[in-house]
Amino acid sequence: GRGGIVEPPAGWLQDLAEVTREAGAVLAFDEIACGLGASGELFASERDGVVPDLLCIGKSLGGGFPLSACIGTPAVMAAWAASKGEAIHTQTFLGHPVACAAALAVIEQIRGKEHCDRVRERGEALVKAFGPRAHRGRGLIRAVEIKVDAIGAMRHLLELGFIVLPAGQHSIGLTPPVTTSDEQFEALAAALDIVDPR
Repeated sequence: GRGGIVEPPAGWLQDLAEVTREAGAVLAFDEIACGLGASGELFASERDGVVPDLLCIGKSLGGGFPLSACIGTPAVMAAWAASKGEAIHTQTFLGHPVACAAALAVIEQIRGKEHCDRVRERGEALVKAFGPRAHRGRGLIRAVEIKVDAIGAMRHLLELGFIVLPAGQHSIGLTPPVTTSDEQFEALAAALDIVDPR
């Protein structure tokens, strides 16, 4: 996400899990941006075979409605003391019925491997459209490296009709929907060639 869409090196998450478990610490993953299929896996950490104690998800969970969730192991969730009527844990987007109904519909749509297969396929189309430009990320959560300043590129691309965000000083983040066509990817790549000639 805002850190530049940088993936940890192979084995790093397994090492982190081992260290936290040895220390008796809680292993928490923030998959608000990369979870729920964005990386081409239901959860990005699945690729490395690591199961966290806490998993934070959001953004696509509500299908456009504001909703987030924190999922935890029974042991971690049991650490909350019993309520005596006060709010032990609250959040801004706590349990709105319409957002929860939207989340159920989203989960139904992404259940099974077809959705993640489609995300991987569209991610490959995105990479193809950008040709030899250096990039990082997986699925439909990508960063494309550029020579010009990312903030200036973002503003110029907005003038050309494309919404992107900086992902570091010299890269832009791309998180397009799975419905994005090859032609739309190619149009964005062409606009980026105007903003940041190769």
